[in-house]
Amino acid sequence: MNKRMIINATEPDEMRVAVIQGGLLEGFYVETAAREQTRGNIYKGVVTNIENSLQAAFINYGAARNGFLQLSDICPAIVKSTGGDAAKSPKKIRDYLRLGQEVLVQVVKEETGNKGASLTTYFSIPGQYLVLTPGHEAQGVSRNINSEAERERIRKALSDLKRPGGLGVIARTDAEGRSKREIQNNFQKLIRLWRDIQRRGDKARAPQLIHKEEELAVRTVRDLFTSDVKEILVDSSDVYERIKKYLGVVSPRRKDQLRLYKDQEPIFRRYQVEQQIMSVYQPTVDLPGGGSIVIHPTEALVSIDVNSGRAHGGRQIEDTALNVNLEAAVEVARQLMLRDLGGLVVVDFIDMRDRANQRAVRKKLADELKKDKAKTAVGAISRFGLLELSRQRIRPPIDFGATMVCPHCGGRGVVKTPEAVGRNVLRSLERRLSGREKGGMRVRMAPGAAHYLLNARRQDLYALEQRYGIVLELVGEPGMTGEEIQLERFEASWAPPPPLEKVCEQAAEEPLVKKKEPAEAPAENGQAAADQAKKSAPQKRRRGGRRRTKKKEPDSPQDQQVNGKAEPEDKGSKEEPVSADQQVRAGEDQAPKKRKRRSGASRRKSKMPNQWPDEQQGIVPIVTQDDTFE
Repeated sequence: MNKRMIINATEPDEMRVAVIQGGLLEGFYVETAAREQTRGNIYKGVVTNIENSLQAAFINYGAARNGFLQLSDICPAIVKSTGGDAAKSPKKIRDYLRLGQEVLVQVVKEETGNKGASLTTYFSIPGQYLVLTPGHEAQGVSRNINSEAERERIRKALSDLKRPGGLGVIARTDAEGRSKREIQNNFQKLIRLWRDIQRRGDKARAPQLIHKEEELAVRTVRDLFTSDVKEILVDSSDVYERIKKYLGVVSPRRKDQLRLYKDQEPIFRRYQVEQQIMSVYQPTVDLPGGGSIVIHPTEALVSIDVNSGRAHGGRQIEDTALNVNLEAAVEVARQLMLRDLGGLVVVDFIDMRDRANQRAVRKKLADELKKDKAKTAVGAISRFGLLELSRQRIRPPIDFGATMVCPHCGGRGVVKTPEAVGRNVLRSLERRLSGREKGGMRVRMAPGAAHYLLNARRQDLYALEQRYGIVLELVGEPGMTGEEIQLERFEASWAPPPPLEKVCEQAAEEPLVKKKEPAEAPAENGQAAADQAKKSAPQKRRRGGRRRTKKKEPDSPQDQQVNGKAEPEDKGSKEEPVSADQQVRAGEDQAPKKRKRRSGASRRKSKMPNQWPDEQQGIVPIVTQDDTFE
């Protein structure tokens, strides 16, 4: 089935390349401006440290972390001996390297996580049809060329090449069907490139980049544009011109297979690739028969679990397990290539009792892994249903640079509850606090943990303050993660609060609401003084539950005018005349005893301080003169 290569380069800081076969994603490569590939680059570095126990050296080649160079990666033809008998005892790294020595190295494995890049002095310079290997004098043919006659023809063409001493050559898969002249031209180009690298390496001062690999688009075309790829689609005119120029040099006859995509619809959506790319970043991958596989990469190995799910394709359990495992074997090999998962891989297949079925599943997985350019080794299925295999890691994982560790869980997948974080805060405070230091301690944490401490553990916080004589201040920061805690000191003075019994005694002696003192009335106006005394006179509260039915004596006309309560004269009730002495006595004696009728709201307000629930608990609020109960 023919393949199609799709290159998406519309984003200025990202380039993606997808290889599809029959609508199915077979290969996916991505490169961003923040994470350019360094594998294949050649640097001139300087030796910064030599570890005799590891028989390795750390090389500063200009990256953030020093590279790691093992003794087995040192080519004697490239790195000369420092004086020891390296030819007879090649097991000591000090026979080749010393501190401060400048050496030419190539990156074979990019840095991942906390590990630096792996370096080598066995250089590999790839071309369109050949790979030049300085330091090796052997020649070889790619294992992906299956025809024995073609392999023999290519070996004869390689043996006819005029190779300088110390240079080896390997024929790539794309050399299949190429003429002897094309192979010779490609070899001469690689020889000129290697001599130029040597010349620049001798003049440069470490650390410095000597040779950089091609960009992702050109590199992918160089490595993957084989005879079974029938078309290359590019949605960027600039990248299209660079690929066209490259093909014009190395393969002019295939320039017609390169096309510029001009439609408005995104190229990956047009060929239904975007959804398949999204599944690469997910841990679960569905199988066609209803099963699924779950992929969990770890630091040391990759675990893959096969689940039957809704699969029921066989008459018996053994048949169903065989069908699901065969589908899983195909998908496991595909996912290993798409995600570029390397190292030790353990696949937990569904248990099968028949040995023939186990061998069939293993053979299916081994056949699918033959399409992989990385070196693989497949073991047998154990009696526990586990299959172990190892795969060479060619480049960093596909999610490297595109994903980050979760700031909330730290990569564990679970977070602590607010109660657990609160307990951790209390333990941290006990470790940090001491009896000698005074002042205040401000604790910043997630709002959930702060809410828990201030409500459920308030007594424990008060006990810490009393024990260490320090002021604690808890602040809930919405932007902080669940387990993040920040402790900072500030200037403050702490004094122990008075006992609760003493607070209650002081509150009982003082009135709940302080009454305002009546203002003194001026002496020159007797009638005004009487009116003022009448208004400011205290009103006694009526006792008893029932209201009296005795009629109230009407006020005098003068009082009615003063109080503004003059009643209309057409009420039909006759009043007895009142003498002057009675009016004076009414203004002096009866005015303080006279009470105004209060509304129900005012009566409820006067009862509110006696109805507070805090008074029953011994907590008496302090009310000033300006406080109102509304």
